[in-house]
Amino acid sequence: QMCLNMLKSETTLKASIKHKRAMCAMDSEYLLKVLASLY
Repeated sequence: QMCLNMLKSETTLKASIKHKRAMCAMDSEYLLKVLASLY
């Protein structure tokens, strides 16, 4: 649930949750953006 909340709160990429999950798997820079959205 926490991961979904982080993906929903990250707004630099206008995409579905499914697409954001795929982007996190492929792009480490985007993954860092999502993780940074916690703080």
